[in-house]
Amino acid sequence: MLEVVANMVGFLLPLAVIAGVIAGIVVLVRRRGEPGDDPGIGTVRRLYIYGLSLAGLVTGAIGAVLLLSALLNVLFGPALISRENTVLALGLALAIVGTPVWLLFWGMARRSVRQNAVEAGAIARKVYLYLVLGVSAIVAGAFATLFLQWVFGLGDFKGTPAAVVLVWGGVWALHWWTERSEGQLTELTASVRRVYVYCLALFGLMELALGTAGVLQA
Repeated sequence: MLEVVANMVGFLLPLAVIAGVIAGIVVLVRRRGEPGDDPGIGTVRRLYIYGLSLAGLVTGAIGAVLLLSALLNVLFGPALISRENTVLALGLALAIVGTPVWLLFWGMARRSVRQNAVEAGAIARKVYLYLVLGVSAIVAGAFATLFLQWVFGLGDFKGTPAAVVLVWGGVWALHWWTERSEGQLTELTASVRRVYVYCLALFGLMELALGTAGVLQA
């Protein structure tokens, strides 16, 4: 149980790195003269809504991963029933706590966009969307390599990699669809998107380098 949670937390560390990079870019661009008027719901309220939405999303997603991985281990792997029961209990607790929080605050964010079109281009919203997109893509991509090792017969089946790919892949798809429907409304939000693209490009390059090194050593 602790190993699964530790692995998830370890792969969520890029969240802090990407957040710091995006925050730095935002500060630099704002200092170059972004208009100061805020006709929307306000910066403090946005930070409150998107901060709690992010916390609920991460908590609920980790819970969903634990639930799904335990189920997959029971169905396809050499599961230890007592261990899987513990993982199921923890996953259920996290999902019950995190999912309603995310649904509540993400619903508030969506209502604010419907009621005030300017909210679609708010920097806090774009940072949230690209933060989730970046982290979910990195986490799903990293665990996809572990899942593919089993597909190619290089290891035993483990439910966690498959569960992570399914859950965080779904998180990425949902937020990608949301962002695609809104687009980039200002130069500042376009800058946030560029940071997201460069971070994923760097991650892809690292994965390629590691894969190439593994092939050369084989």
